[in-house]
Amino acid sequence: LAAIDQAKSELLKINSDVAAVDDYINELKMKVINSDLSAFQNTRQQFQHTLDFESAKQEAISKTGTAYRASIDKQISAMNGQQATNQNEMKYLEGLIKNGNLSAIAMTEMKEKVIALKTEMLRLGSAIQNTNFEKIQSKMAAYDENYDNLEYLVDLSSEYLNTLKEGSPEYKKKKKNRIAIMEKQQRATRNNINT
Repeated sequence: LAAIDQAKSELLKINSDVAAVDDYINELKMKVINSDLSAFQNTRQQFQHTLDFESAKQEAISKTGTAYRASIDKQISAMNGQQATNQNEMKYLEGLIKNGNLSAIAMTEMKEKVIALKTEMLRLGSAIQNTNFEKIQSKMAAYDENYDNLEYLVDLSSEYLNTLKEGSPEYKKKKKNRIAIMEKQQRATRNNINT
């Protein structure tokens, strides 16, 4: 009878040791998972630094200039990088969930992270569209500004032509200049239509 009690006691200790080892294994798994998730977060943070820098830079430059649109392109590229990182993390998390080798607590955490990540991906997709629209608006504003400048030159040239004697060398020269400006205006309009 004492031997049976001794065996039961040893069996309970072995079961306790096995449970402790399982807990330790789950703890190690979570450390690896958290390390992987941290790598995704660090990558996203690098892209965020680019976004923040470009936003700060845009405050000091003309909204109609090519430098502004180049800055927007860098932002779009960074947001696309964030989105790709999100998609990679999503695949990673879905793989963990599908594998099913996690504790119930860890599984719940991963499912919550998937939901949060899906929400972030939707928000980021909207931000990318808005930034693309901002770029289009900048291009249109630059076109309008350029067109207005060319129109002003055409008007100025017309007024100046009215003061010259028709057929004089100066008149012919200014008439050619006016035609050149109008052709430039026409090319600008075509370029804007094509882009």
